[in-house]
Amino acid sequence: MLVILLAIAVVCATYLFVATYNHLNYWNKRGVLCEKPHFIYGNLSELEHTKNLSTIHNDFYKKFKRKTPYIGFFFHLKPSLVIFDLDVAKDVLIKDFSNFTSKFRYLNEHHDPMTATLLNLEGTKWQNLRKDLTVAFTPSKIKSSIKRVQEESQILVEYLEAIQDIDNVIDIRELVVRHITNIMCRFCLEIESKDFKKDVFYEKALEILGSSTNFYNRMSRSLIASFPRLFTKLGIKIISKDMDNFLINTVDNVLKDRSEDKVDFLSVFLKMRDVTVKKISAQVYSFFEASLITTSTTICTALYELALNEDVQDKLRKEILEYLDENQGVCDYASIKHCKYLEKVINETLRKYPIATQLSRVCESDYTIKKWNLKIEKGVLIIIPTSAINMDPEIFPNPEVFNPERFTPENIESRHSMAFLPFGEGGRSCIGREFGKIMLKLALIELLRHFKFSASPKTDIPLKLEHTQVNLPDGKIFLRVEKLY
Repeated sequence: MLVILLAIAVVCATYLFVATYNHLNYWNKRGVLCEKPHFIYGNLSELEHTKNLSTIHNDFYKKFKRKTPYIGFFFHLKPSLVIFDLDVAKDVLIKDFSNFTSKFRYLNEHHDPMTATLLNLEGTKWQNLRKDLTVAFTPSKIKSSIKRVQEESQILVEYLEAIQDIDNVIDIRELVVRHITNIMCRFCLEIESKDFKKDVFYEKALEILGSSTNFYNRMSRSLIASFPRLFTKLGIKIISKDMDNFLINTVDNVLKDRSEDKVDFLSVFLKMRDVTVKKISAQVYSFFEASLITTSTTICTALYELALNEDVQDKLRKEILEYLDENQGVCDYASIKHCKYLEKVINETLRKYPIATQLSRVCESDYTIKKWNLKIEKGVLIIIPTSAINMDPEIFPNPEVFNPERFTPENIESRHSMAFLPFGEGGRSCIGREFGKIMLKLALIELLRHFKFSASPKTDIPLKLEHTQVNLPDGKIFLRVEKLY
């Protein structure tokens, strides 16, 4: 019996090895240049260990861009085509979007209900949810939200004033994460934080951020990306049961205490098709995660660069003070757009520290890239390495230098429209980009009107980033903070 079991095990192992070997020769068989992939991690063997995804893309981009407009790639074990040509990128994201509507994301609605989000869903479910949630981000909705965002920004300033008197070298990242957490509590759950310093939602925010850096979660995500069908059938979760229960119970309690005729962010969730508490909770999780990873990180990296480039900080502060003087200290949706230099600083921050290091789209039916007469089979992942494009010296000269003047109207016009895609492009671009930018702008306006930021001996130069798929700071960001008035 033992001999039979061993024989079966050997046969299965041999079959798995041969199948995987043949699979990893996918691009070689089609005559497409591809570096030899790892047996499990594909071309991402250094991810999580010595490099982040941005660095991996930068290395491939520098090595191959002058040799070929595309390369074969294995995103874990997923056959992928990394394209360097911006015209083809535009075709994939916009012109032929109907054939590239899906992303390569883990979705397990039954076992991992918090994954059923706008970011992860596909097909009709994604289309319906996108339509349902779009009404939450209309100009009128964003306009009505500014007052509350500004109130939270003022609370942020008051808290910073209090702790700055004790120690003027401060972990900016912790401060900003608390701030964004408070904003999302107000907008997604209509809950106002009673204590800026200690809050159960802040602890959950840290858990959400930690899900990208926690070793177990990182390994789980890597294996899920390599064997998605197997892990879906096994019911492997990437979001903890504790987080599920916390969000579902919180949403359930909020809905019970809420008047039925109230018009707020939750009212948008309640109008979703086939709405359930779990479905609402998943969208709340998604909005929290997106805001914590993108908005809070961009505020932090902007302050970091402003601390290292005080001439830029002084110029921005001058614009902010002039803007506030002209508007009697009030920020509104229409006039805040006149802060042109603020827009440039934010764009340059997003260029140098893009949160999304790539844009990926799954080919949903056989497709031919006409420019190259290259057939792409159904299921292949198309990758646009945005982080590498952002650091291309032919597009952005001296890319390591923080220079907001890259984003003058003349410089923007001179570049390809696909050269800078901080929020994606096409039908799957970021639905909350305008609201995110409002949070960014109001936080920077309030902070820079009251404080000066500079580097301290505890400031890491250059900024250290986690070895993950997104560009997250590796630990704390210490800056010296001085009150101005």
